[in-house]
Amino acid sequence: MSEKQSSQEIYLGLGSNLGNRLDNLRTAVKCLEIHHIHTKLFSSLYETPPWGYVEQPQFLNAAISATTDLSAHEILTKVKAIESQMGRTENNKRWQERLIDIDILLMPGQIINSTELQVPHSYLHERSFVLVPLAEISPDPIHPQIGLRIESLRDLRPLTERQSIIKISDREWFTEN
Repeated sequence: MSEKQSSQEIYLGLGSNLGNRLDNLRTAVKCLEIHHIHTKLFSSLYETPPWGYVEQPQFLNAAISATTDLSAHEILTKVKAIESQMGRTENNKRWQERLIDIDILLMPGQIINSTELQVPHSYLHERSFVLVPLAEISPDPIHPQIGLRIESLRDLRPLTERQSIIKISDREWFTEN
């Protein structure tokens, strides 16, 4: 029998660029709560250009902090289940358009490097569309592999890239009807 883990803070990135993007993000937040991932802080909502595969619609992105008693691998299992329940399909193209994307960005003080999970997220420090909303809600956590604060990592990204991240809603987007 496994030992119950104490509650820990985690940071997640949310993104959608298909269908009703805002409803997709709101649904994901509700599903996280059902799966014992309790949201605490929400970033503003940002419209962002696609990353990697660029021939696709703009994304809506946000970052959230949450608490949970789940292990990192249990969180991953729950996140994948939510994505699947919401209609996300796996395909062969990386960074393809999607109804919902939920990434585990950071679990303060933890480094996980397994085949199925990397924490901190392996591209965290390279993605303005993640760093801008994450720094908004929590600028101080330190990337445990790089040794820099989230805010510093954001500020190191190219200015033109950061300027392409457009704030379209304040932090109340998850409660609006």
